[in-house]
Amino acid sequence: MPSPHSNAPKHVFAIALLLAVASSGSATPTDPFLALRNATVLPSSSPLLRVEGSFHADDLAQVPFPLQILVRSLASGTTYLRVDPFGTAFQGDDGALGDGLQLADVAPLLDAGTAHPPVSIIELSQDRIDLVLPDWFPSGAAEVQLFVWNEGDPVLSNALPIKVSR
Repeated sequence: MPSPHSNAPKHVFAIALLLAVASSGSATPTDPFLALRNATVLPSSSPLLRVEGSFHADDLAQVPFPLQILVRSLASGTTYLRVDPFGTAFQGDDGALGDGLQLADVAPLLDAGTAHPPVSIIELSQDRIDLVLPDWFPSGAAEVQLFVWNEGDPVLSNALPIKVSR
């Protein structure tokens, strides 16, 4: 007489196969994922900000929801630089950023700030962004965070501390 557990391996395999198929989807341009693992500033007269993580930069440079890079001075907590993947730069001071970038801050932030000359983006890849910080951005403690506006819904990365030196 066969053991009642003889079908157990078949059931485990079938469940594992279903789970693998269900989770095999990958991030697409309609499903952005933003995660930062490291951010550093290489000191110079024109500091280079290097951000490393997972952010599918190729997809996020598309018009539906271009990636935004937010660098916020921690000295004031509210002074910021916002840059898109094309180097378009905006400077602003927003009291709502005093506690960091929150989901509710994204829509107003996209319409705020004063346009500045483009920022030089040296590299934009799926795991790294290198950009030159503008002269007007203050030295000192700051933080960097990425975000997108995805069909009316904001998607935020984690924020990482940096130190800007000239």
